Amino acid sequence: MCGIAGILALRDSTTIQEDTLVRMISALRHRGPDESGVYVSPRVGLANARLSIIGIDGGTQPIGNENGTLWIVFNGEAFNYIELKAELVQKGHRFSTQTDTEVVLHLYEEFGPDCLNRINGQFAFAIWDAARKELFLARDRVGIRPLHYYVDANIFVFASEIKAIFQHPGVPRALDFESLGQVFTLWTTVTPRTIFRGVQELPPGHYMRLSKNGMQVERFWSLTARLMEHRTAPSQDAAREELQALGVQQDVAPVGERGVENRGDGLEVHDKPPSARRRTAPGVERLEVRVHHLRALAGEEGLHEVLERLE
Repeated sequence: MCGIAGILALRDSTTIQEDTLVRMISALRHRGPDESGVYVSPRVGLANARLSIIGIDGGTQPIGNENGTLWIVFNGEAFNYIELKAELVQKGHRFSTQTDTEVVLHLYEEFGPDCLNRINGQFAFAIWDAARKELFLARDRVGIRPLHYYVDANIFVFASEIKAIFQHPGVPRALDFESLGQVFTLWTTVTPRTIFRGVQELPPGHYMRLSKNGMQVERFWSLTARLMEHRTAPSQDAAREELQALGVQQDVAPVGERGVENRGDGLEVHDKPPSARRRTAPGVERLEVRVHHLRALAGEEGLHEVLERLE
Protein backbone atom coordinates (compact mmCIF):
# COMPACT_ATOMS: atom_id res chain seq x y z
CA MET A 1 0.00 0.00 0.00
CA CYS A 2 1.12 3.56 -0.72
CA GLY A 3 -0.21 7.01 0.03
CA ILE A 4 -0.89 9.73 -2.53
CA ALA A 5 -1.77 13.39 -2.16
CA GLY A 6 -1.97 16.49 -4.30
CA ILE A 7 -3.14 20.05 -4.82
CA LEU A 8 -4.48 21.71 -7.95
CA ALA A 9 -4.73 25.51 -8.16
CA LEU A 10 -8.03 26.50 -9.75
CA ARG A 11 -7.14 30.21 -9.98
CA ASP A 12 -4.02 31.90 -11.27
CA SER A 13 -3.67 33.75 -7.98
CA THR A 14 -3.43 30.47 -6.04
CA THR A 15 0.08 29.15 -5.46
CA ILE A 16 1.26 25.65 -4.59
CA GLN A 17 3.35 25.48 -1.42
CA GLU A 18 5.81 22.60 -1.26
CA ASP A 19 5.84 22.60 2.54
CA THR A 20 2.07 21.99 2.49
CA LEU A 21 2.59 18.97 0.25
CA VAL A 22 5.27 17.69 2.60
CA ARG A 23 2.93 17.97 5.58
CA MET A 24 0.19 16.18 3.66
CA ILE A 25 2.33 13.24 2.62
CA SER A 26 3.95 13.03 6.04
CA ALA A 27 0.50 12.30 7.46
CA LEU A 28 0.47 9.20 5.23
CA ARG A 29 3.91 7.90 6.18
CA HIS A 30 2.37 4.74 7.65
CA ARG A 31 1.08 3.84 4.16
CA GLY A 32 4.49 4.15 2.51
CA PRO A 33 7.44 3.95 4.90
CA ASP A 34 10.14 3.23 2.29
CA GLU A 35 10.45 6.59 0.53
CA SER A 36 8.54 9.69 -0.50
CA GLY A 37 8.66 12.28 -3.24
CA VAL A 38 6.98 15.44 -4.50
CA TYR A 39 6.45 17.17 -7.82
CA VAL A 40 5.62 20.88 -7.84
CA SER A 41 4.68 23.14 -10.74
CA PRO A 42 2.91 26.52 -10.77
CA ARG A 43 -0.53 24.87 -11.06
CA VAL A 44 -0.21 21.48 -9.40
CA GLY A 45 1.62 19.60 -6.68
CA LEU A 46 1.79 15.80 -6.37
CA ALA A 47 3.20 13.71 -3.52
CA ASN A 48 3.66 10.03 -2.79
CA ALA A 49 4.64 7.89 0.20
CA ARG A 50 5.84 4.60 -1.22
CA LEU A 51 5.83 1.03 -0.03
CA SER A 52 8.31 -0.56 -2.45
CA ILE A 53 7.02 -3.84 -3.92
CA ILE A 54 7.48 -3.80 -7.71
CA GLY A 55 10.56 -2.26 -9.30
CA ILE A 56 12.09 -1.49 -5.91
CA ASP A 57 15.11 0.35 -7.30
CA GLY A 58 14.39 3.50 -9.25
CA GLY A 59 10.66 3.56 -8.64
CA THR A 60 10.46 6.78 -6.64
CA GLN A 61 7.23 8.66 -7.29
CA PRO A 62 6.02 10.94 -8.77
CA ILE A 63 7.09 9.40 -12.09
CA GLY A 64 7.09 11.32 -15.39
CA ASN A 65 6.98 10.22 -19.01
CA GLU A 66 9.86 10.68 -21.48
CA ASN A 67 9.31 14.40 -22.08
CA GLY A 68 7.93 15.37 -18.67
CA THR A 69 4.46 16.29 -19.90
CA LEU A 70 2.73 13.64 -17.77
CA TRP A 71 3.31 12.92 -14.07
CA ILE A 72 1.70 10.23 -11.91
CA VAL A 73 1.26 9.28 -8.26
CA PHE A 74 -0.10 5.77 -7.83
CA ASN A 75 -1.42 3.61 -5.01
CA GLY A 76 -2.18 -0.04 -5.69
CA GLU A 77 -1.06 -2.67 -8.15
CA ALA A 78 -1.71 -3.49 -11.80
CA PHE A 79 -1.52 -7.27 -11.83
CA ASN A 80 -1.18 -7.48 -15.61
CA TYR A 81 1.48 -4.78 -15.96
CA ILE A 82 3.97 -7.13 -17.65
CA GLU A 83 1.58 -7.88 -20.51
CA LEU A 84 0.57 -4.21 -20.76
CA LYS A 85 4.21 -3.10 -20.83
CA ALA A 86 5.03 -5.49 -23.69
CA GLU A 87 2.14 -4.02 -25.71
CA LEU A 88 3.27 -0.46 -25.02
CA VAL A 89 6.89 -1.20 -25.95
CA GLN A 90 5.67 -2.45 -29.33
CA LYS A 91 3.88 0.89 -29.75
CA GLY A 92 7.14 2.77 -29.15
CA HIS A 93 6.91 3.73 -25.49
CA ARG A 94 10.19 3.87 -23.54
CA PHE A 95 10.50 3.00 -19.86
CA SER A 96 13.04 4.08 -17.27
CA THR A 97 11.82 1.88 -14.37
CA GLN A 98 10.53 -1.64 -13.76
CA THR A 99 7.39 -0.45 -11.96
CA ASP A 100 3.73 -0.97 -12.72
CA THR A 101 3.24 2.73 -11.96
CA GLU A 102 5.15 3.78 -15.06
CA VAL A 103 3.17 1.25 -17.12
CA VAL A 104 -0.10 2.86 -15.98
CA LEU A 105 1.29 6.30 -16.90
CA HIS A 106 2.15 5.23 -20.45
CA LEU A 107 -1.11 3.33 -20.73
CA TYR A 108 -2.94 6.59 -20.04
CA GLU A 109 -0.71 8.40 -22.52
CA GLU A 110 -1.69 5.88 -25.20
CA PHE A 111 -5.39 5.30 -24.49
CA GLY A 112 -6.59 8.14 -22.24
CA PRO A 113 -9.41 7.22 -19.81
CA ASP A 114 -10.02 3.99 -21.77
CA CYS A 115 -6.82 2.68 -20.18
CA LEU A 116 -8.84 1.92 -17.05
CA ASN A 117 -10.67 -0.91 -18.80
CA ARG A 118 -7.32 -2.56 -19.56
CA ILE A 119 -6.00 -2.61 -16.00
CA ASN A 120 -6.52 -5.75 -13.96
CA GLY A 121 -5.86 -4.59 -10.44
CA GLN A 122 -6.69 -2.35 -7.52
CA PHE A 123 -5.70 1.28 -7.70
CA ALA A 124 -6.17 4.94 -6.94
CA PHE A 125 -4.02 7.35 -8.88
CA ALA A 126 -3.67 10.87 -10.21
CA ILE A 127 -2.02 12.02 -13.45
CA TRP A 128 -1.13 15.61 -14.26
CA ASP A 129 -1.20 16.47 -17.96
CA ALA A 130 1.02 19.56 -18.22
CA ALA A 131 0.22 20.09 -21.90
CA ARG A 132 -3.54 20.16 -21.36
CA LYS A 133 -3.34 21.66 -17.86
CA GLU A 134 -5.63 18.84 -16.69
CA LEU A 135 -5.64 16.60 -13.63
CA PHE A 136 -6.96 13.06 -14.05
CA LEU A 137 -7.88 10.86 -11.08
CA ALA A 138 -9.25 7.31 -11.04
CA ARG A 139 -10.29 4.65 -8.54
CA ASP A 140 -10.54 0.90 -9.06
CA ARG A 141 -13.75 -0.89 -9.89
CA VAL A 142 -14.93 -1.78 -6.37
CA GLY A 143 -13.07 0.86 -4.39
CA ILE A 144 -10.37 -1.25 -2.75
CA ARG A 145 -8.05 1.75 -2.75
CA PRO A 146 -9.35 4.97 -1.14
CA LEU A 147 -9.34 8.41 -2.74
CA HIS A 148 -10.78 11.49 -1.01
CA TYR A 149 -10.92 15.10 -2.12
CA TYR A 150 -11.96 18.64 -1.21
CA VAL A 151 -12.77 21.38 -3.72
CA ASP A 152 -13.75 25.04 -3.53
CA ALA A 153 -13.37 28.04 -5.83
CA ASN A 154 -9.60 28.24 -5.32
CA ILE A 155 -8.18 24.75 -4.78
CA PHE A 156 -8.72 21.07 -5.31
CA VAL A 157 -7.04 18.87 -2.70
CA PHE A 158 -6.92 15.07 -2.76
CA ALA A 159 -5.34 12.28 -0.73
CA SER A 160 -5.60 8.63 0.20
CA GLU A 161 -6.84 9.60 3.67
CA ILE A 162 -8.79 12.58 4.97
CA LYS A 163 -6.18 13.37 7.63
CA ALA A 164 -3.78 14.37 4.86
CA ILE A 165 -6.35 16.70 3.28
CA PHE A 166 -6.72 18.49 6.61
CA GLN A 167 -3.03 19.37 6.53
CA HIS A 168 -3.89 22.00 3.92
CA PRO A 169 -4.66 25.29 5.69
CA GLY A 170 -7.44 26.13 3.22
CA VAL A 171 -9.56 23.08 4.10
CA PRO A 172 -12.07 23.71 6.91
CA ARG A 173 -12.70 21.04 9.55
CA ALA A 174 -16.39 20.59 10.23
CA LEU A 175 -18.68 17.61 10.71
CA ASP A 176 -21.44 16.90 8.23
CA PHE A 177 -24.31 15.93 10.53
CA GLU A 178 -26.42 14.45 7.74
CA SER A 179 -23.53 12.13 6.88
CA LEU A 180 -23.03 11.36 10.56
CA GLY A 181 -26.68 10.31 10.69
CA GLN A 182 -25.99 7.90 7.83
CA VAL A 183 -23.20 6.33 9.87
CA PHE A 184 -25.52 5.66 12.80
CA THR A 185 -28.23 4.34 10.48
CA LEU A 186 -26.25 2.46 7.81
CA TRP A 187 -22.90 1.96 9.59
CA THR A 188 -21.22 4.07 6.91
CA THR A 189 -21.75 7.13 4.78
CA VAL A 190 -23.34 6.89 1.35
CA THR A 191 -20.75 7.51 -1.37
CA PRO A 192 -19.55 10.13 -2.22
CA ARG A 193 -20.18 11.66 1.21
CA THR A 194 -17.88 11.48 4.21
CA ILE A 195 -18.57 12.60 7.77
CA PHE A 196 -16.71 15.86 7.10
CA ARG A 197 -18.43 18.74 5.36
CA GLY A 198 -16.97 19.42 1.93
CA VAL A 199 -14.79 16.30 1.88
CA GLN A 200 -15.93 13.59 -0.53
CA GLU A 201 -14.64 10.32 -1.95
CA LEU A 202 -14.33 9.46 -5.60
CA PRO A 203 -16.84 6.62 -6.08
CA PRO A 204 -15.52 3.17 -7.02
CA GLY A 205 -15.36 2.55 -10.75
CA HIS A 206 -15.18 6.27 -11.55
CA TYR A 207 -12.65 8.75 -12.87
CA MET A 208 -12.45 12.51 -12.59
CA ARG A 209 -11.06 15.28 -14.78
CA LEU A 210 -10.26 18.77 -13.51
CA SER A 211 -9.16 21.87 -15.33
CA LYS A 212 -10.02 25.54 -15.58
CA ASN A 213 -13.15 24.43 -17.41
CA GLY A 214 -14.49 22.63 -14.35
CA MET A 215 -14.78 19.16 -12.88
CA GLN A 216 -16.12 16.10 -14.69
CA VAL A 217 -16.84 12.76 -12.98
CA GLU A 218 -17.57 9.71 -15.13
CA ARG A 219 -18.28 6.05 -14.44
CA PHE A 220 -16.05 3.59 -16.29
CA TRP A 221 -17.32 0.35 -14.74
CA SER A 222 -20.43 -0.98 -13.02
CA LEU A 223 -21.56 -4.34 -11.70
CA THR A 224 -24.35 -5.68 -13.87
CA ALA A 225 -26.81 -8.39 -12.90
CA ARG A 226 -27.49 -11.10 -15.44
CA LEU A 227 -30.19 -13.75 -15.44
CA MET A 228 -28.75 -17.22 -15.19
CA GLU A 229 -29.13 -19.16 -18.38
CA HIS A 230 -30.28 -22.76 -18.40
CA ARG A 231 -27.26 -24.98 -18.74
CA THR A 232 -27.10 -28.68 -19.43
CA ALA A 233 -24.90 -30.80 -17.23
CA PRO A 234 -21.30 -30.88 -18.50
CA SER A 235 -19.68 -34.11 -19.57
CA GLN A 236 -17.30 -35.87 -17.19
CA ASP A 237 -14.30 -34.79 -19.25
CA ALA A 238 -15.43 -31.17 -19.31
CA ALA A 239 -16.11 -31.20 -15.55
CA ARG A 240 -12.71 -32.75 -14.86
CA GLU A 241 -10.93 -30.13 -17.01
CA GLU A 242 -12.77 -27.28 -15.31
CA LEU A 243 -11.94 -28.58 -11.84
CA GLN A 244 -8.31 -29.11 -12.76
CA ALA A 245 -8.15 -25.54 -14.04
CA LEU A 246 -9.30 -24.46 -10.59
CA GLY A 247 -6.60 -26.55 -8.95
CA VAL A 248 -8.94 -29.27 -7.64
CA GLN A 249 -7.77 -32.86 -7.86
CA GLN A 250 -10.81 -35.08 -8.35
CA ASP A 251 -11.71 -38.58 -9.37
CA VAL A 252 -15.09 -38.38 -11.11
CA ALA A 253 -17.29 -41.42 -10.68
CA PRO A 254 -19.09 -42.82 -13.70
CA VAL A 255 -22.54 -41.47 -14.44
CA GLY A 256 -25.24 -43.53 -12.77
CA GLU A 257 -23.29 -44.14 -9.57
CA ARG A 258 -24.47 -40.99 -7.83
CA GLY A 259 -26.78 -41.15 -4.84
CA VAL A 260 -28.77 -38.86 -2.56
CA GLU A 261 -28.94 -39.62 1.14
CA ASN A 262 -31.33 -37.91 3.55
CA ARG A 263 -29.35 -37.17 6.71
CA GLY A 264 -32.18 -35.36 8.49
CA ASP A 265 -30.44 -31.97 8.53
CA GLY A 266 -30.09 -31.80 4.77
CA LEU A 267 -29.23 -33.79 1.67
CA GLU A 268 -25.85 -35.37 1.06
CA VAL A 269 -24.89 -35.92 -2.55
CA HIS A 270 -22.16 -38.52 -3.06
CA ASP A 271 -20.83 -41.05 -5.47
CA LYS A 272 -21.32 -44.78 -4.88
CA PRO A 273 -19.66 -47.10 -4.02
CA PRO A 274 -17.50 -45.43 -1.28
CA SER A 275 -14.29 -46.41 -3.06
CA ALA A 276 -15.30 -44.26 -6.03
CA ARG A 277 -16.29 -41.13 -4.06
CA ARG A 278 -14.75 -37.83 -5.00
CA ARG A 279 -11.61 -36.49 -3.39
CA THR A 280 -11.40 -32.69 -3.34
CA ALA A 281 -8.30 -32.56 -1.14
CA PRO A 282 -6.20 -34.94 0.96
CA GLY A 283 -8.26 -36.28 3.85
CA VAL A 284 -11.58 -35.35 2.29
CA GLU A 285 -13.47 -38.45 1.17
CA ARG A 286 -16.56 -36.98 -0.39
CA LEU A 287 -18.13 -33.85 -1.67
CA GLU A 288 -21.22 -32.91 0.28
CA VAL A 289 -23.90 -30.53 -0.92
CA ARG A 290 -26.22 -29.23 1.75
CA VAL A 291 -29.66 -28.25 0.52
CA HIS A 292 -31.27 -26.63 3.54
CA HIS A 293 -34.78 -25.32 3.07
CA LEU A 294 -34.68 -26.27 -0.60
CA ARG A 295 -38.46 -26.52 -0.83
CA ALA A 296 -38.88 -22.93 0.34
CA LEU A 297 -36.25 -21.70 -2.12
CA ALA A 298 -37.15 -23.71 -5.21
CA GLY A 299 -40.71 -24.93 -4.65
CA GLU A 300 -41.95 -28.43 -5.24
CA GLU A 301 -41.31 -28.33 -8.96
CA GLY A 302 -37.79 -26.96 -8.56
CA LEU A 303 -36.91 -29.57 -5.93
CA HIS A 304 -38.15 -32.39 -8.15
CA GLU A 305 -36.00 -31.10 -11.02
CA VAL A 306 -32.90 -30.92 -8.80
CA LEU A 307 -33.37 -34.46 -7.52
CA GLU A 308 -33.87 -35.78 -11.05
CA ARG A 309 -30.54 -34.31 -12.07
CA LEU A 310 -28.78 -35.88 -9.11
CA GLU A 311 -30.19 -39.37 -9.60
